Amino acid sequence: MINIKQFYFNELRECTYILSDQTKECIIVDPGMSTEREKERVQKYISENDLKPVKIVLTHGHFDHVMGCAWAAEFYKLPVYIHKADRGMLSHSRQTCAMFGLNIQDPPTNTLDLVPGENLTFGDCGFLIWWISSLCRKPSIPTGVLVGLTLITAGAFGMVIAQRASVSGAQGGCQAECGSAAGMAAAALTELMGGTPQMCADACAMALVSQMGLVCDPVAGLVEIPCIKRNVSGLVIAFSSADLALAGVEAKIPADECLDAMRRVGDALPDSLKETAKGGLAATPTGQR
Repeated sequence: MINIKQFYFNELRECTYILSDQTKECIIVDPGMSTEREKERVQKYISENDLKPVKIVLTHGHFDHVMGCAWAAEFYKLPVYIHKADRGMLSHSRQTCAMFGLNIQDPPTNTLDLVPGENLTFGDCGFLIWWISSLCRKPSIPTGVLVGLTLITAGAFGMVIAQRASVSGAQGGCQAECGSAAGMAAAALTELMGGTPQMCADACAMALVSQMGLVCDPVAGLVEIPCIKRNVSGLVIAFSSADLALAGVEAKIPADECLDAMRRVGDALPDSLKETAKGGLAATPTGQR
């Protein structure tokens, strides 16, 4: 019988698993521990259950799933298994983490292949390896499928925007809503088309600066006019910003500094331009009717 222990680790609440059987051998799946306390939790569980780790298995190369990989591989002297299509993401995981203010060790470079159709074994157990390509980088956009890393990219940029600036019109004006959404979309589109993490950051920055200072003035207090049309414009900005970044155009002001500026601009806006329907288009004669 296989025993499965699940942990939630790091800022993104990633799931790390330890699988073991009656022989006491175990494998560590997607080691996402990022703090000393999280590492101690893994050590304590393994020690208290008298387990012997034999392998690290990475289901894919997303940065939040490998934050503790280098530590676990070194501490327990373990080989690391990953599908060859994910090695690129793994090799860039430290740079990707740095974009979000996170710091990890350089990932292992001497990884072993997870080969589809073969068995992955530990103790008396074995698993047949299957590979789901939609979680890996692709050179082209698959029909009808939005790849996993694209969604994570959008969400991760959104998390940083929310923490460093704002995503609320009542706090930062429409730049914090339509602007933030355009920045997230620009980063995601850039990733989807094979851009580097730096290109994603550049695309986000260019989208943000294109809507810096945009006020929130919903007519009649409803999120309809001019909100719907502004979102369409934001989508166009996201596509153009992604195209610029993929073409090699760099944002002269880094994304984090753009976010700091966006927060300051939002703080400077009067309340009449922060979702109160007391200024801007909402205060026009037609808007008042």
